[in-house]
Amino acid sequence: MKKTPTVLISLTALSLLMAGCAPAAAPPAVQKAATSAPPVSSPKAAVPVSTPAPPGTPKPAAPMESGPRKGGILNKATKSEPPHFDLQISGAGLQLFSLGPAYSGLVQYDPQKPGVVAPDLAQTWTASPDGLSYTFKLRPGVKWHDGSPLTGQDIKLSMERLKKQPQAGPGMEALRAVETPDEQTVRLVLEYPTVALISHLALATAAIMPKHVIDKKGSMRDDVVGTGAFKFKAFNRGSSMDLERNPNYFIPDRPYLDGIRTYYIGDESTSLSALRTGRIDFLINPSDAGAMTIKEKFKEATPGQMRQSQWRAIYLPLDKPPFNDIRVRKAVHLAVDRQAAIKVIMGGMAELGSVIPEGMGGIPAADLEKRPGYRQPKDQDIAEAKRLLAEAGFPSGLKTSTLHQRGTAYDSAAVFMKDQLAKIGIELALETADDATVFELRQKRAYNTFTHRRAITAFDPDAILMQEYKTGVPYNWSNVSDAELDRLIDLQSREQDREKRKALVRQANERIEELATTVILSWAGYWRIWGPRVRNFVLPAANYDDEKMVDVWLAR
Repeated sequence: MKKTPTVLISLTALSLLMAGCAPAAAPPAVQKAATSAPPVSSPKAAVPVSTPAPPGTPKPAAPMESGPRKGGILNKATKSEPPHFDLQISGAGLQLFSLGPAYSGLVQYDPQKPGVVAPDLAQTWTASPDGLSYTFKLRPGVKWHDGSPLTGQDIKLSMERLKKQPQAGPGMEALRAVETPDEQTVRLVLEYPTVALISHLALATAAIMPKHVIDKKGSMRDDVVGTGAFKFKAFNRGSSMDLERNPNYFIPDRPYLDGIRTYYIGDESTSLSALRTGRIDFLINPSDAGAMTIKEKFKEATPGQMRQSQWRAIYLPLDKPPFNDIRVRKAVHLAVDRQAAIKVIMGGMAELGSVIPEGMGGIPAADLEKRPGYRQPKDQDIAEAKRLLAEAGFPSGLKTSTLHQRGTAYDSAAVFMKDQLAKIGIELALETADDATVFELRQKRAYNTFTHRRAITAFDPDAILMQEYKTGVPYNWSNVSDAELDRLIDLQSREQDREKRKALVRQANERIEELATTVILSWAGYWRIWGPRVRNFVLPAANYDDEKMVDVWLAR
């Protein structure tokens, strides 16, 4: 791994010349996808910017050329560099945006069909009739970037590592054992049936890691050795990361690009300017305001939003005063104007929702709009909130604080909450810190309340219920511990019938509403913006789906 001293990113650095292009090559035949169990619901379609809920699929602004052409460097930009290189341990999102193209999973979300699970390292997979095991047949002849052969032992170690991680994700908690009958076969044995497993394994963060490197180094924190379409080339701390084409990638004639360079640009105005002037081609997770700016001022670019892929919320710890009193929690719920949050924070580019999206079996928005806390106007809710606070012993209000990450996406939600709670006499101090500090404090539960923007991983109820609301799970930021909720979470996770599972998810959603643990301000989407040179990029369904750029090519 090449390391250089920390430097500040500058627009001069973004002016590096792009690599040359080779003659165009005919695309290979489309790979046949294996069959997998359907999720509870398909995710809402990813959409371009037009109105708060526009239809359609993003299309490049410039006319398509006759076919794919090889060559060129795709220049991307994201806000933060990875603190380390191990995709399987905490903070994986920061690693994914730089290193995702270097790795493969057992399966993946089809880069051309968002939300559809397709082969990756596994050519095929089958589930046992009782749903207690999945058997995967690996591609023959796959090699790691250092030339070592991929084996079933790499899969076994990777699955065991993934299960141990806080973000292990839906389905992995059911994993009991990993068997390798031979070097081309892997069998995952489960404690109980779970339909969420394949959804999780398709995430780009469920990358397969090399056993021979981990056995030697102990982790992948300082190494990048994958089987993906691009190989690690260089890392310039504080500036950029370079990946280059893997000539031994297991899909013939892929990738089309010579390489990918990811710049780390903390200032959004700088990254937007770089996109408009062509110094970068692709921008990851800009703000809503940034996406609107590009729509208005750079019409050749394509902004796309992954709908219902993130939520903004404030978490109220059930085990800490004053929020251990349900009357205080309900008062907070009643006070917050969700419709105002959608307008003020998200500029209308968001949707009303509870902790589970309607598409997963959560409470429909039309139902929520009639309920206290969600309804309009707010006069009756504000009066009831003040009454509850007085009944709880706070007739003159109370003082508390909220922890949140530094940055526009988080600051706006925290400031909004401060203004909303002031209406009922709650004085909310804002505790702002950098990402690493917030990660540490939230792990220790060292906050009075926590305001956050959270990405959904797999589009499956377990990605929320099993990760945030079951007793003792790492992301249970409200410290919920409720026997009835735990029972419902377990039942829905194991239910194979889609409609029965939806009914159980709805019951779990209703129970969380009764407990008043989390105030969801809005459901919204993450953004990607790509410039006019980028061809054949299809917006994924969620933030941790495939962005490996295997099929992407650059126009002249």
